[in-house]
Amino acid sequence: MRDLARNRLRWASAGLHDYEFDYQLSCFCAPEATEAVHIVVRNDQVAGVTRTRDGLAAVRQYGTWPTVADLFEDVGRQLEREAERIEVTYDPTYGYPRSIVVDVYLMAADDESSQTAANLRPLP
Repeated sequence: MRDLARNRLRWASAGLHDYEFDYQLSCFCAPEATEAVHIVVRNDQVAGVTRTRDGLAAVRQYGTWPTVADLFEDVGRQLEREAERIEVTYDPTYGYPRSIVVDVYLMAADDESSQTAANLRPLP
């Protein structure tokens, strides 16, 4: 929780509300949920999502595409839920979660997931 709080503060002090980043979810999920995408955020809201492989608009049937705030919220939820394994790597510059690996129950199958956020760039 301490790392989460420290990095949330780093992110908040960066003052980024318009940015873009690459994102991928890995889980036992539908293929469209695990496709690598590029997310554009304007005024803290997802403004556009394109598939990395071809640049076409990405569609998400289940849930929504995350902002950095959503990634922080997910880490907090997993910590509160006391997942048996949670590993988070934070960006050294902006503090956002670059990698989130979760295994809710070590002995259960198909409950593991990971999220990666990379190449975050501020937008003018």
